[in-house]
Amino acid sequence: MNLKQLLNDSRFDVICVPRLQRDYAQGRHTVKIDDIRNTLLSEIFSGMPVHLNMIFGDVDDSLHGCRRFIPIDGQQRLTTLFLLYLYRNKMISKKLGDDTLKKFTYETRRSSTDFIKQLVENGWTEKIETGKFSETIRNENWYRQVWDDDPTVAGMLVMLNDIHKYAMCQPESIGFPDLDKITFDFENLKDLGLNETLYIKMNSRGLELTNFEILKCSMENNLPNGHIDAERECFKAYEYEDNIDGIRDATFADQWKWCMDRKWSDWFWNSETLEGDSYFLKFITAYSIGFDAAYGKDNQSVKIERIGKIRKRLTEHTLSWEQLIKGIESQETRDRYFVKLAKLLNRMILTDGIFKSSWGDTYVLKDISEMKYKPVAVLFAISCYEGNTLCERAFDEWMRVCFNLIEYIDSGESFIAFCSQIKDLTGVSTDILNGLQLTNSSSRRLQQEKIKATLLLRGVRQLRDAESHQLFRGNIRQMLVDCNNQFTGIFNTLKWSNFARYFSNDGNFKPGIKTDFVVAFF
Repeated sequence: MNLKQLLNDSRFDVICVPRLQRDYAQGRHTVKIDDIRNTLLSEIFSGMPVHLNMIFGDVDDSLHGCRRFIPIDGQQRLTTLFLLYLYRNKMISKKLGDDTLKKFTYETRRSSTDFIKQLVENGWTEKIETGKFSETIRNENWYRQVWDDDPTVAGMLVMLNDIHKYAMCQPESIGFPDLDKITFDFENLKDLGLNETLYIKMNSRGLELTNFEILKCSMENNLPNGHIDAERECFKAYEYEDNIDGIRDATFADQWKWCMDRKWSDWFWNSETLEGDSYFLKFITAYSIGFDAAYGKDNQSVKIERIGKIRKRLTEHTLSWEQLIKGIESQETRDRYFVKLAKLLNRMILTDGIFKSSWGDTYVLKDISEMKYKPVAVLFAISCYEGNTLCERAFDEWMRVCFNLIEYIDSGESFIAFCSQIKDLTGVSTDILNGLQLTNSSSRRLQQEKIKATLLLRGVRQLRDAESHQLFRGNIRQMLVDCNNQFTGIFNTLKWSNFARYFSNDGNFKPGIKTDFVVAFF
């Protein structure tokens, strides 16, 4: 079979590279990939028949009745063939009205889908210098600058550059190769009783799947079935592109997959490192650690051991979905895991991902470089906020309390205790000052927060200044207790004013005051 025959196969309507596939790799600029690309194009432009071995696929008709052929193994080769046919039609045979190639599309990213659509539908400049093909395409009025950050688009342009180079150097006596002579064996996995999960177990002929790609596929296979009660709340903050009809009314799983391939992934993309998946993987790992600490079964010691194993697997690039949810047994809790994560991501993408305590500690949640307890605790605290956005006063008040409690975290035990406390406060997260009045916890830390909440409701503004001071970092117990170290229910303004005379907010002595402090101290 060749690509033309596959495109005209009556068993399906389109060829769709699915979300579980990696980006187009045969256009990457590495020594190894450059060699693979040049070898393949040399064989094709030699004019001899070329056979590309087996291509596996599955026909899926679950999307509004559209029958999609999904390549499970062969994405890279099919994409290269598509680009060769497209180049021939546009530059050699001038078949500008040929709609056959419109049946080939990508779902790995929305930008990839849009680029291919425009690449097929628009005309190309007739004469393009060798080595200037991608530059010419980028200067077309239909090309969007944001596509420069899409690795699949970049890879396709590299491949088109090289196809153009070979075509320009091809002797007229040989001409452009007969692409219908490039063949492959085709097998529909459904006819064999198999499906796309086989892909994870196969040895790919291209680059190996990343840890994130494998984890993403596993997560999608475990999403809640059908519609769930919290569905609209989860995706309320997400603005669907182009007002796509029906997506907001789709099932939780379908909305999850839509968001995953678009704004969620885009939010983590770093244009400097040309990487996004590794940041996304660390984010999900951090969220999972916090969720397990609060909702997982087993005692503290078992949870701490599990956290250690997750950290180790993340470093070794062997992290699996099974490891992340090992402590989450019930389907109800697993559904809650996805619900909270979806809502977290949909609110997070509206921010820059940077969160600060009032005393200046900064947590960059787009890139959690290490799975230390404090940044993981910050992420879990954000996931427990039940408001609609992370840009409202109620959220700031919630995080003020959370940051105060996070300062006490110095071990696995205190981290797990924090997550448990925050889980219990989730229901009052949008009105934490009044909500703390309802708590009966024996925790000294929460007792202090409860007293501070009472004082703040009474309008004691100096309390916030004291909390944010670098030397207190949220713990102002000494401003709240008497000489017997017992809470008084008042804020000691005399202590605070004496303290503020000597120390600036950064924790250093005020200019010229150090000697006076020593004298006063003695």
